[in-house]
Amino acid sequence: MTTQTLEHFLFWCMLLNLSLLFLSFTLVTAFRPLVLKIHSKMFNVPEDYLAKAIHVFISLYKFCTFFFLVVPWLALKIIM
Repeated sequence: MTTQTLEHFLFWCMLLNLSLLFLSFTLVTAFRPLVLKIHSKMFNVPEDYLAKAIHVFISLYKFCTFFFLVVPWLALKIIM
């Protein structure tokens, strides 16, 4: 695998993951009461705990996306 292939791979992974992150954040903030109600009944978890869990999940997903995709892609762009 060449560095150019790796760069393209990381770019498309980054693009897809950031799109998914933006979509999930938008849906959770736009339909917060509905999302909390549905997931609270589905998993039998209190809504206040679920709101914190969703926030932690989105934060962790954002951190992992930046740490494992954006930073390596930027590093490859810098050295090439």
